[in-house]
Amino acid sequence: ALLGAPLELLTLVSDCDTTEAAMEHIEAYGFGHIYNHLARRICLRVMQMLRFTKTPPVCDAILFSFDNHILGSNRPVDEIAKELQC
Repeated sequence: ALLGAPLELLTLVSDCDTTEAAMEHIEAYGFGHIYNHLARRICLRVMQMLRFTKTPPVCDAILFSFDNHILGSNRPVDEIAKELQC
């Protein structure tokens, strides 16, 4: 199971029609840390897709809920924001 999540949680998430519904189960089971893992995997996948690029970009991922709450990121959000400033 993903990061040690119990089968019951995986089944509940799989049965959800929306991401927001799945989030309730993820939080109830104490697996909110999964979002940081997913953000890191997003960046890994992007870098795999761009592996033949001569100058690959820096990839960061920040996951938000629909109410703009930060769920997770591949690295601290303040570091990402600092690097985005001109």
